[in-house]
Amino acid sequence: MVSKIIPGSRPRAELAALLAAALLFVASSASDLVLFRLGIPGAATILNDVAIGILGGAILLYGVAAVHERQSLARARERAVLLAELNHHLRGALSVMGRAIIADNRSERLRLFDEAGGQIDRLLYELVPTTDQADTPLYSVRPWERE
Repeated sequence: MVSKIIPGSRPRAELAALLAAALLFVASSASDLVLFRLGIPGAATILNDVAIGILGGAILLYGVAAVHERQSLARARERAVLLAELNHHLRGALSVMGRAIIADNRSERLRLFDEAGGQIDRLLYELVPTTDQADTPLYSVRPWERE
């Protein structure tokens, strides 16, 4: 149900919601039973509502913490994959630069440096995430601002 509505959600979310609902139902029924055995009608006190509210808040806190932890791990995995890709492609570009340095022919040397620069440009445009929020690069310095 939820997994069809929310892209990327899993059936575990539906199971967690059912489990939370069942737990709140059992807690509410148990607190009503305790209040009934003590001779206090459920409508006469707000303790039942307070207990259910605290329990619901605890369940929500646990759920939010679990989602946050899962998202943090996913971001860490994405960064690790990005770094591995960057490392692989930069090593390739640097090896081309190394071949350019030892090349005897000047035109071959320039061609290899140009090829390495193109590889690095493609790498930066394709792999490094960009942001739509910035109008200028973070480290750009205009000539009139260098003072």
